[in-house]
Amino acid sequence: MIKKLVAWLVFLVLALYGLVLALVYFFTPQLMFPAPKPSYCAGELVKKINAGSDIIAVRVNKNSSADNWIIYSHGNGEDLGQIDLLMQEYAARLNANVVSYDYPGYGVSMGHASEDRLGEYADAVYDYTVKELGADPKRIYFVGYSLGSVPAAYLAAKHLDARGAVLIGGIAEGAKTYLPVNVIPWKILPNVENVQKIQIPLLIIHGTADGVVNYSNAVQNYKAAKAASTLRLAALSGMGHYGLFRCAPYWRELEEFIKNEKRESVELKYDQNSCIAL
Repeated sequence: MIKKLVAWLVFLVLALYGLVLALVYFFTPQLMFPAPKPSYCAGELVKKINAGSDIIAVRVNKNSSADNWIIYSHGNGEDLGQIDLLMQEYAARLNANVVSYDYPGYGVSMGHASEDRLGEYADAVYDYTVKELGADPKRIYFVGYSLGSVPAAYLAAKHLDARGAVLIGGIAEGAKTYLPVNVIPWKILPNVENVQKIQIPLLIIHGTADGVVNYSNAVQNYKAAKAASTLRLAALSGMGHYGLFRCAPYWRELEEFIKNEKRESVELKYDQNSCIAL
């Protein structure tokens, strides 16, 4: 009787695991790219560029006194309209020109976003920034938030002459966004593989109470980034995944890294009291 019960329990566990794998396999695109309803119109200061067969929407926040450039890759539940005020603040606070873009299927970008094509979008935006906007490759920073950490790390690993990279609430492995361990027997957004190739200065900012992309992702990326010329990890205690830009250390770290170019290798942990809303 006990053996039969154990056998049934094993069968149920395996069946449930198989169901989970099937759901992950078939619904990964929807989970990774849940594009919101467009928050802006096609004519609102948006430039359209080609990326293969897709059309990518790009917005540029210029700072006339700036030499530095930031290519910003946003999270999976937002578009250019939703991040526009933040990008304006980036340009002003960090004394930089900021180029942000929408993945296909987001905002007014055409096509369908996919894991395989993230690199193509990033390449197209980089080429546009250098060739069309005239940015000096040695003055470019790659900044990625959440899902955007994937194209940001991809570009940072590829362009060894760039100024630096910043991963905010970034992914190490797609399957570990919610779970502390990878229970999926195939790779989903294996971002850590690019992180370990980064040789330019790297800043990692992550909330320790992040319930969307577990803080363990930041730790894994930090440990993997051994090739980075300098490395900073800023752990924002008690902060979650959203609203990090309202936390004072968020801007302090970005300003020291990008505006003031303070880049010593260090692991920092801000207590919760320092993460007051601005």
